[in-house]
Amino acid sequence: MALGILVVESDRAISELLTELLTVPGRNAVSVGNSSKALDLLAERHFDLMLVDYSLLELDNFRVGAGQPHSGLRFLPKAAGLTLARKARQNQPGLKIIILTGSDEEALTAAMGSGIVDAIVRKPFSIAEVEEALAKLLAH
Repeated sequence: MALGILVVESDRAISELLTELLTVPGRNAVSVGNSSKALDLLAERHFDLMLVDYSLLELDNFRVGAGQPHSGLRFLPKAAGLTLARKARQNQPGLKIIILTGSDEEALTAAMGSGIVDAIVRKPFSIAEVEEALAKLLAH
């Protein structure tokens, strides 16, 4: 059976690139652009690995002010990817998690100190860096 990889990245270009590069014989990568879609997929099927952006953006409908509906980007808390990783690990305890981040050292320390992140790849990254992190996680 193919290795299941879930890519959760709000930047469509990065998401599509990762999905294309990670989909090779023996691996099946799918991508979503937000945490709610990721949680839906995690509830529906098994994944072996998840790559998730530390600072996710969400596209949705939300209300602002006096009940006025607005549609657009919603900035989630700074560590939205880490929150998603926590929930994903609860749903699938064996899931390996790689955080993608362009954030500062505080973000990296928080992610590694959480105990739920298996690896961190800094943005901008090369596909070789992603493949290296993937290989290390799958060797264990």
